[in-house]
Parts: sequence; structure tokens; C-alpha cells
Amino acid sequence: MQKTRNLLRSKKIMNPLRFEKQGKVHQYLREVNKDAYIPMIISIVPFHRGKSSLQAIEEYKMWYFHDLMSRLPETCLGNMVKAIGKMEGDARTCYAKPIVMSSDEFVKKMLVDSCFMLELFVRCITEPEEALKSKDPLLNTIRRDMLLLENQLPFIVLERLFEIVTSHYPLTNPPLTSNVLITPLLLLDNKLELRPLSSINVRHALDLLRNHYLQPFEQYETSVSTSMVIIPMVVIPCVSDLRESGVKFRKSGSKDRCKITFNEDGVFVIPTNTFSDEDEVLYQNIIALEQCDKDCTRKFTSYILLLNHLIDTEKDVKLLRRKGIMDHYLGSDEAIARVINKVGTGVLIDGFIYNELYTKVNAYQSRRKTNGKQD
Repeated sequence: MQKTRNLLRSKKIMNPLRFEKQGKVHQYLREVNKDAYIPMIISIVPFHRGKSSLQAIEEYKMWYFHDLMSRLPETCLGNMVKAIGKMEGDARTCYAKPIVMSSDEFVKKMLVDSCFMLELFVRCITEPEEALKSKDPLLNTIRRDMLLLENQLPFIVLERLFEIVTSHYPLTNPPLTSNVLITPLLLLDNKLELRPLSSINVRHALDLLRNHYLQPFEQYETSVSTSMVIIPMVVIPCVSDLRESGVKFRKSGSKDRCKITFNEDGVFVIPTNTFSDEDEVLYQNIIALEQCDKDCTRKFTSYILLLNHLIDTEKDVKLLRRKGIMDHYLGSDEAIARVINKVGTGVLIDGFIYNELYTKVNAYQSRRKTNGKQD
């Protein structure tokens, strides 16, 4: 123990990256659906540490920790402790409020949680999903909890331990970078395409997943208005009303779900999106991430708000589903309409990316009304 303390007192190596605080969910979002931000069974440092309902899982995490360590040289543990000690200051500053833990407690928690996550990621990579679920019935709930904004471990810690572990033992064959290794756990039912993410500063698992959703959108950003304005006072009509006024809807082949266009002929072009049971919690936490970080673009929030404006009822979902634009595993069109409306409730935005599109839609509507009166 004394050796560990000495290691923790060693000179801190400050990471050159600028770390953003891992935020707290705004109260106005929490009031809509507080359960979407609370872990059900597992706590990753530090916001929910100590809650009695989450204590049973600690032995479960230690089981994973020991499984990983059993495949590594004994020296690896000391190297991990030393590495976390050197970045402890940086790791603590990743959180929005002070972490009331001693250095020993903090380092141990980071170590166990990181190794638990790494071992879980390896199992998701190397074992068939059905076999993994039958052996580990908690997997889906763990996946859900690890996507919560207030349940995130700094990616700098996870990535550093990943480097140490893979220097002794290849977790996969062929080797994978840390941001691809983590992906199968987070991409529920593998709905998104696996690809490396380069030249981005990932803060945590939720931030990584958001980047997987939005990465292709970077190429499209210049053609979209990103002026800092509040949600337009005049919103666009829902799908059913737009269709009655002559607007057509077509499926886009783009893999960028945010690349939605509207042309002068009155045609909405929208990429396909498939919704599942997990998406409500995931989407609400990505929105919460964008809402709490002043430097974060509001791309995903804008996308959800656009869907919220287009979809009022199950009739709107049905029309989009028939066009191949929307699919879901929620049992009914009414269920998906309810989810989209709920996720978009109470959201504030100061960087709505579809302002130009809304202007085009409303201008088209005005022209149709004018021409109708003249006829």
C-alpha cells in the first residue's frame, strides 16, 4: 500500500489536451424523464458512487477485473496504478464537481472500472452476442447504464490502460484501436458502421458514440446554417400536413442521418433511421451532453427537434415508414411517435442547424397557399 501511495505522489504528467467537464444533466431535461439519466445497476465513477442500489454490482466488476488481470504479467498491475496516479489530476478535472475521494480510493476505482470496461469490450468483440447474453444476462442493462451522461469514465484513463494492456497482451486479433474496441458494446445491435475515428478528442464513451453518429456530418456542415439562435418561433408543419400541401418525401441513401434536405420542388430527402427500445435513453443522454457543453455543436439535438416537428402522431410515422425513411422495433407507430415527442420535449437550443431548411419549407408553403388562392 505504501508503494502505491509513493507512486501516487510522483510528479503529475499534465495531458496537453484541453479537457471539457463531464457535465451534469440540466434540471429542465431531468424533469421530463429523470429515469433516463439514472443507472439501473452499475455505477462508473463518480456521480452515483455509494448508492445502495448499485453496490451489488461491485463484486461483478471485480470478477471481470480479475479475469483480465489473470492474462497479464504481474508487473502490469503496478504499471496501471502508476499511470493512473500520474494522470489523476487531469482525470479529476474532467468532472463538473470535485470528487470527494482520497487518491488511493480514486485510483482504485478508476483501475477497477477501466479494467471492467476493457474486459467487457473484449468479450463483446470475441464472443457471439447471443452466447454472451445467455452467459451474461445483465449485458443489455450494463450497456444502457454505460451510455448515461452522469455515468462516464474519462476516456484518457481508459485509453492509457488500453495501451498498457495491449503492450503485454493483444486483446484482439488483429489489434484494434481503443475507440473501435469500445464500439460493439455501445452500438446496440450493431446498428452503426464500425470505423476508426481519427483527429478527435474523445472525452468518454457517450461522446465517442455521438461522434460515430455525427462524423460524416462534418463534411456537410458548411452548407448548413449554424448561427446561434433559439429554436425558430415558426416551426414547420408535421408530415401529414406537409403531404396535404404537396410536399413529397423520399429516402436518401446517405449514411449521415443528419443530412436532410428540402428542394424548391417541395421534396424532403431524409436518410433512413431505425429506432429500437434503447434509443430513447441514448438520445436523451446525447442531447443532455450537447446541452451542458457550451462548446459542443447542437447537431444531434437539431436532428431530434426536426423529427419532433415532423412527427406529431402515428400517422406521420406510418407515412415515413412507407417511404422507407423510418423503421422501428417498438411494436407500433404510436410508440415511436410517443418516444420522439418525449425526447424532444423541453429541449432548448442555441445553434439550430436547420434554419435554412425551415425557411425553404415555409416559403414553399406560402407559395402553395398563394397559388391556391389565385386558382
